[in-house]
Amino acid sequence: MRRKPFLSVCILLLAFVLLACQAIESPDNPISDNKSLVSPEIVEPTALSTPENTPTKTATATKTATATKTATATKEFTPTPEATAAPKELTQAQIRFEILKAGVNLDNLARSTDEWTSSHMALDVIQDAIDNRNFGGEEENTVTAVVIGLEETINNPQELEQAIPTDGGWKLMAFVKVAFKDVSANWRIAKLPVYAYHEENNMIWGKIPSVMSEPQFLDPANFMPRDENNLYILDEKKNFTHLPINFWIVINDADGYHHGTGSFIKIFTAWVGNPRYANNDCIIGDPPRYTEADLIEFRKTGDPNIFGYKDDKGYPIIWPLVTFQADLSDKTFYSNYEQP
Repeated sequence: MRRKPFLSVCILLLAFVLLACQAIESPDNPISDNKSLVSPEIVEPTALSTPENTPTKTATATKTATATKTATATKEFTPTPEATAAPKELTQAQIRFEILKAGVNLDNLARSTDEWTSSHMALDVIQDAIDNRNFGGEEENTVTAVVIGLEETINNPQELEQAIPTDGGWKLMAFVKVAFKDVSANWRIAKLPVYAYHEENNMIWGKIPSVMSEPQFLDPANFMPRDENNLYILDEKKNFTHLPINFWIVINDADGYHHGTGSFIKIFTAWVGNPRYANNDCIIGDPPRYTEADLIEFRKTGDPNIFGYKDDKGYPIIWPLVTFQADLSDKTFYSNYEQP
């Protein structure tokens, strides 16, 4: 599996300042790199939990380095009625309409109107994975999906109170929305969290594009700063100064990845309770709402509703999971990308 070193938090903070006023779909800011095209079929995370095979994290904030929060009450982190109630499932017509509106044709990626989707140089291999290799078996594997958008649900303290809570005390704040086909060739949409906040433990988790041997924890003081009265410091629109989705955008751009519609995600379907993967970068203490038998059913059918989390619009959220990665979205793998 290809991995890249992770930039320091200092560089991320500088990039956040430049991106704070930009829209989600900001222009790409590529970084030149010499890379060779890798086939999706060889990207198998079979040794994810081996630290010596993964990049060493050198400049990230640890749990012990985070600021202590003094002015919030301890909460009981149990599912709320809103989180446990099942919103109405999206119809196949609604799902197909949304994916096609994003410019992605899952039945023929080469004919997608989105130029990033249609210009990937390993499109035949990706199409075969989506059509034939994602689902149908019982063993852990990787599921290839197409990104159809980035979704930011939390921009300010008021919205933070309404964030989707997890059973481990996290609040999910930003997502990558992906599309794939199930074993019956029905089109599916699901969301993958890329940014979450744990209020009681005062830490932020952020997902990077590649796979690391441990989670990426960040100090909220750098991303959701407070003043001397313990109130959030907000911009002129009363939003957080560093919007959560910018974390994903900045890291992808810095590592030379395309981050928006037409990028590609590979989801690793290993069981989160497997001790072999206990330290992987999406294992942050959330207990699953699904059983290992449910996960096997997902591997067989491709139905993302088994995971137990949905947003208020009915989109299933694939969580918790061992890891996912976006190495297929290296900009040099796209024929429409011009080196700067």
